Amino acid sequence: MELIRRTVLAGAVAVLAVLLTAADPAAGSTAVRVVPWEGMGWQNMMARPSAVYTGRNAPNGRAYMLFITWDDWRAASAAGHGYVQLAHGREYRAGIVFYRVRRHRGLFYFSRMTWTRHRHGVKEKTRWAFWDKEWVRTQPWHRVQ
Repeated sequence: MELIRRTVLAGAVAVLAVLLTAADPAAGSTAVRVVPWEGMGWQNMMARPSAVYTGRNAPNGRAYMLFITWDDWRAASAAGHGYVQLAHGREYRAGIVFYRVRRHRGLFYFSRMTWTRHRHGVKEKTRWAFWDKEWVRTQPWHRVQ
């Protein structure tokens, strides 16, 4: 009987530890969420998304970062790489970084995103911000020294 009581108590402590870790953004790497695509809003937050879809402020229509592989995922930032596909069909390999953690109704999320690419031997970067349920471009592609 004592063994059963200890087993149940140990299980309860383990569940409580998991719940407390999930509630504290600094304690677990998956506590921070991003909103992967426009139109899905706050109810579909996702950690380590495999794709990011931008809003209507992309040049020539929407832009997509597909097949994302995450190299690093922390409470304050995340970095990975994938393939950018523009609305007119161009596709290229690029890096992605999420940063600037914000809080919305108790949920922590990354509110800024940067894409970096190499085109014709030149490193270029563009920046995005998450505003009003979508990623909006705040800085066009520009050369990086």
